[in-house]
Amino acid sequence: MNEVTEFIAAVVAIAKDPKAFEKSLGDAKDAAEKLSEARKLRKEADEIRKQGEADLEKAQYERGQADHANRQASGQAAANANRTKELEARDKAIEARERAHEQNAASAKRDYEQREADLTTRERLAAKKLNDAQKLMAAYDEAKHQAALKLAS
Repeated sequence: MNEVTEFIAAVVAIAKDPKAFEKSLGDAKDAAEKLSEARKLRKEADEIRKQGEADLEKAQYERGQADHANRQASGQAAANANRTKELEARDKAIEARERAHEQNAASAKRDYEQREADLTTRERLAAKKLNDAQKLMAAYDEAKHQAALKLAS
């Protein structure tokens, strides 16, 4: 009943002042136009907001990808640095072994040359002693032969 009462009050108001009713209809038309424009603006704002959210989501995804790439690059750089250190350590160890090998080879050559010199000296000494012994044996054989001749005569 409240609505009926309001309707009757509106019809009475229109009957009393039709010009005010026409004005209110004009105001309603303006309000409807403004409402329509506001709805369009809201729709545009919603589209802009959706686009902004999509752009934000895309930017967050790209940032995540960039962060992931940075982490991978950092990890690879660290692995490369470690590998470089390992290779440098291996190079130093190889160089040290090569130096030791060269020193050992030089030492072995010196030892070989010294042994050869010692052997040559010992061979000469042995040859001299053999020659002296042969001379002594020849002298002994000659003395023995002379002694046998004296005994036979």
